[in-house]
Amino acid sequence: MKIKASVGDKAFHIINYTAFTFFALICMYPFYYIIINTISANNLVDLGKVIYYPIGLHFNNYIEIFKLQRIGRAAIISVLRTILGTSLAVLGSAYMGYLFTKQNMWKRKFWYRFVIITMYFSAGLIPAYMNIKMLGLMNSFWVYIIPGMFPIYNMVLVKTFMESISPAMEES
Repeated sequence: MKIKASVGDKAFHIINYTAFTFFALICMYPFYYIIINTISANNLVDLGKVIYYPIGLHFNNYIEIFKLQRIGRAAIISVLRTILGTSLAVLGSAYMGYLFTKQNMWKRKFWYRFVIITMYFSAGLIPAYMNIKMLGLMNSFWVYIIPGMFPIYNMVLVKTFMESISPAMEES
């Protein structure tokens, strides 16, 4: 049996769908704008004439990109960075979160608070750069992975979840 919608419900749906459609268009326009700028005539783009639709349609910009010699290597590095960085960050936060749930860990409260403080207070950009330089990560692929390997907030989420599991469940 279908419930009949009241006038207020219909008005709410109309306003709701209109607002969210408008919001979706606002969110999608920058991506559309980038695409129409890449396929429009470069001189017209420089003059700011391309706003709503492409003018002087061409695909030379895409042809030039694929002529670059190291574009394949850059794509591989991006994919590896995403896959390896994400998986190691998940594993690192899961390991630390699980570690901090163990009651017999040496100085558990101290170490947990010590780690949490790093989430609130960062040393800053210059000390982070100096750290990366002293660890030998400059001009290395691992500079993308190692600094983000232990996301503290995610560790707190894992720890909270692990504490909600009963010890009997963990034992089994």
